[in-house]
Amino acid sequence: MNAPFDKQFNRLCWIGGLAIFSSTLSKSPTLPLYAHYIGLDAAAIGLVAAASTVVGILMSLPAGALSDHLGRSKLVRGSLFVFASAPFLYLAVRDTTTFIAVRLYHGLATAIYGPVVIALVADWYRDKRGEKMGIVSSASQAGRALAPIVGGWVIANIAAAEQAFTSVYLACGLTGILALAIGLKLPTATQGHAKSNNAHFYFFSNLQQVLTHRGILLTSAAEATQVLAYGALEIFLPLLALERGMNAFEAGVMLGAQVATLTLTKPLMGKMSDRFGCKPQIIAGMAISAAALLIYSRLDSFIIFVMISILFGLGMSMMRAATPALVADFAREKSHGAAFGAMNTIMDIGHTAGPILAGVLISWQNYSVSFAVIAGILLLMAAVFFFGVSIKPKLSE
Repeated sequence: MNAPFDKQFNRLCWIGGLAIFSSTLSKSPTLPLYAHYIGLDAAAIGLVAAASTVVGILMSLPAGALSDHLGRSKLVRGSLFVFASAPFLYLAVRDTTTFIAVRLYHGLATAIYGPVVIALVADWYRDKRGEKMGIVSSASQAGRALAPIVGGWVIANIAAAEQAFTSVYLACGLTGILALAIGLKLPTATQGHAKSNNAHFYFFSNLQQVLTHRGILLTSAAEATQVLAYGALEIFLPLLALERGMNAFEAGVMLGAQVATLTLTKPLMGKMSDRFGCKPQIIAGMAISAAALLIYSRLDSFIIFVMISILFGLGMSMMRAATPALVADFAREKSHGAAFGAMNTIMDIGHTAGPILAGVLISWQNYSVSFAVIAGILLLMAAVFFFGVSIKPKLSE
């Protein structure tokens, strides 16, 4: 079953790398630095950063469920159009309201792309599922790792701030257009499962079964706490670095180190989850990430910052390589889209909450308190996951 899809799988990896590079370049470290440049405070920056993930909360579940019936490729192409067009809108941003509006539109891209692509991989590969999901995710993460380094370098080395941010957003748009061009070559034969005369029944049946499965819900909640922590760091680590006397390029390297670690280790972590089981790996990854968070706010050395970023990235890799494989194990084959849509929706709640929670805590207290609270949330969720999730059979077909 695997060989016929290998060519398209490789194409999917290229699409993911380019699209996520484009999206991340618009945000990390660009978003907080540009928001700071136009005069937004920490709380407003948190709201702007969270805007795109609000769309994920609303759209990921219906997008994934619709892909079960309308076909994966159609929705992938739609998301790629947003990846290609949204970056150019940042050139008109001058205040909080327009910034949030652009982020809401841009958020459609990942809200649709994320669950549909991972469902497509789950459809194509029954064996070595964790490994294949790890590879396609690592391709996307390669773009995510490179983006903050490129963005930080451009911002640090172009003297005129307006010109620097314009250059970054133009690069985002051109990369998104390239991803769209490759996406147009995806086969249209990746159709949904349900016949037209009972599509509504299967659509709501899939949603009902997924949304009442404790294993899927708690695994998704564990993923949500991990991206809550990552979302907080993605937005406020650059500002912490600037406070400690570092520059935008060094901040980009720190963020890039997190994601590079995730990119390089995730296929291996996927193999490990296939072999040794997902549950213990998820718990260990959350514990490592929590430990890194507790250390971050006590640092003032660039080299140590990078080392702790690598540690956080390793914990994130262990955890996030195992969660989609576990959800795929829980879900029936014909509801992969709904299952991953539910997972992305819950995950985006965490991603939305991270910058908002960190922004409020930093405005009220400081970085140490903010990161300690988020580390505590990670550890609490790890305990809930440990006691609440047992490995049970799939949903009934």
